[in-house]
Amino acid sequence: MAAASIEYLGRKQRVLRPRGKVLGSGWWPSDLEKQTCCEKTPYPKGLNSWVKLKHCCTGVHVANLHKCDEREMKRLGRQIEKSGVILRRDHYTLLWQLRKHKSTVSLDNLIEIIHLWERESSIEKLMDMSGKTRQLAVELVRAGMEQADALASALALE
Repeated sequence: MAAASIEYLGRKQRVLRPRGKVLGSGWWPSDLEKQTCCEKTPYPKGLNSWVKLKHCCTGVHVANLHKCDEREMKRLGRQIEKSGVILRRDHYTLLWQLRKHKSTVSLDNLIEIIHLWERESSIEKLMDMSGKTRQLAVELVRAGMEQADALASALALE
């Protein structure tokens, strides 16, 4: 559900793009992206050449793609948005790394990790960090400190 919510928000904010390509008169989803809901969208042509791309960014499509409940996915997405998280393209990679880590992550922990994670950071380091230390680092980031400096400061204070 977290992956679906992050992907939905990313597509909604145009940070993440659906898999597909421009063919002939418009954009078409790839075989991995295509769902039954895509068949209901009109044929891309003329001014409507991006209709399938737009559809692949909707909640219905992303919920079908991840085989989850659309309402629940959007609810979780709203909670993530309210936290002030700014999504980047590599956050989707972060989710797959978290899944690989095979530990359950609460919504609060996920939001904290998204606030703190940057390309150079180790997921294991963030996952193993105590909740209080991670919260302190998030507060420092929200106060304007760079992520790496906030992590170092929080760990030093621990």
